[in-house]
Amino acid sequence: MKRKKLNWLICFGFIVSLACSVDVSAAVLNFFTGAVSDDFTAPANWEIGTTAWQVPGDGTVPAALYGTSDSGYIKEKTGAHGVWEGNIKGAIAPDTQRATVYSGTSVTVGQVIVGSGYSCPDDGILDVHGTLSTTAFTIGQNGGDRLNWANGITNVYNGASLSVNGILWVGRNGWGSLNIFDGGYVTAVTVYIGRANGQGGGINLEGGVLRGNVFAIQDPGGISNAIWTLTIKHGELRIAGDITALVQTYIDAGKIQRSSDLGPEWYLRYDYNETNPGYTTVHMVEDPLLMFPRDGLTVRQNTNHLEWTLPEPNDPVTPSVVTCDVYFGSDPNILLDPKIVDKQAVESVSVTLGFDTTYYWKIDVYDSNISTTEPYYRSRVFTFNTLNVPPIVDAGEDVQSWLVGALRVVQLDGYVDDPDNSPDPVTQKWTVLSEPDPLNPAEFSDPNILNPTVTLNATGTYMLQFEGTDGEYLVADTMQIIVYLDACEHASYQPGFVWFSADYNHDCKVDILDFAEIAAQWLDWNYSIE
Repeated sequence: MKRKKLNWLICFGFIVSLACSVDVSAAVLNFFTGAVSDDFTAPANWEIGTTAWQVPGDGTVPAALYGTSDSGYIKEKTGAHGVWEGNIKGAIAPDTQRATVYSGTSVTVGQVIVGSGYSCPDDGILDVHGTLSTTAFTIGQNGGDRLNWANGITNVYNGASLSVNGILWVGRNGWGSLNIFDGGYVTAVTVYIGRANGQGGGINLEGGVLRGNVFAIQDPGGISNAIWTLTIKHGELRIAGDITALVQTYIDAGKIQRSSDLGPEWYLRYDYNETNPGYTTVHMVEDPLLMFPRDGLTVRQNTNHLEWTLPEPNDPVTPSVVTCDVYFGSDPNILLDPKIVDKQAVESVSVTLGFDTTYYWKIDVYDSNISTTEPYYRSRVFTFNTLNVPPIVDAGEDVQSWLVGALRVVQLDGYVDDPDNSPDPVTQKWTVLSEPDPLNPAEFSDPNILNPTVTLNATGTYMLQFEGTDGEYLVADTMQIIVYLDACEHASYQPGFVWFSADYNHDCKVDILDFAEIAAQWLDWNYSIE
């Protein structure tokens, strides 16, 4: 049977949770009910509570929602506690799906938890269109026993800002996603993505800026399928200090990655103290040279050339020549690799690649009207490899057939491709996983070729497996063959099949045998009589 890919849709509930203390049992928690609207600042949407497990409600709105001003905004609580203690707990109204900080609203609170697993697993969504300042911010939190985890989403839109005077934690134990769009601005002292026992998620820099002093993407720990990433499209990550080595490690591990919506001419670039003084900056830039192989690509060993596109002269009126240097080799220190092109006006060069090797290359571009000794454009170092990758294996489409006499011969349609042309030849093999009559087994003409025939001797369902291996990786695919007794039975199981009304014996044809059925019952009756 062909394997189907399933797209799982995570349904997020109508809850956004806030709390000022991890020890929630010691805190007085105020609950956002969403009883009137999704407006984060509307007092009517709030209800007072005493613990994380109880929402009694006494009809009063906590004074901490107002502070001392008449603005109606939620202000930081003053006094002994120093922060506002609260928990946006639920959206009761059916048409209220999320909490929203509207444009023009300025809100200051304590710790924010979007998607809280404390009183129960409560998924949450928070949209920020205005200004939100917090002491800490968590998206996707667990309960105290780490069993009740929740999903959280926070969206920071154009013109909005989220300021975290502490830790911004995305996917702390639950699943969390922070989406920053063009014009959005998020700052934090510390930015963490993921945590051991977390469920996954990440930060999507669709646009805008994410700035912090400390940055880390955690390992999944015991959750084997948890994936945490920072995905960059047109946004920018700024982290204080030189963390370029850490950034490269994350890029190599796929934890920092480019948006799949961008074309191949875009690539991740990072620098320290250049784009933003004092900061490591990571963002997407467009490669004006269209270098190929692209950065991070795995290619076939028989790829025999590098390609690029030289820019036009900066001043087309005054005759000038654009030339380039190309450095290429397997040493990560690109200056130790050979210069295989030296100030030539060419756009490709032949190379010989070895198997299972990582290569590095860069291009320096010169314009004779500017300088013939100093390049006016230097590409960053691209890397690609000829590492072994698993073969592509396809067993072909499922088949329905029927016996002809006492057997049926089916032509199989296997496919194997070795994307990297590894030195070891690819081999393949067909096997039977299950069949209706093991005592009367299916027989392959040759199980070790791509397209053998298989002889089937019984009605029922056969499950066949086709596997290919390049000596390192073994990949398998399955296909199903259903064998019916005859062509009529096969037809009767197809969607939309309708029996002929005159086909009394259901043999898929109207003939003398059906007429004999009619004749045998001619003038017979079976109605009731007194």
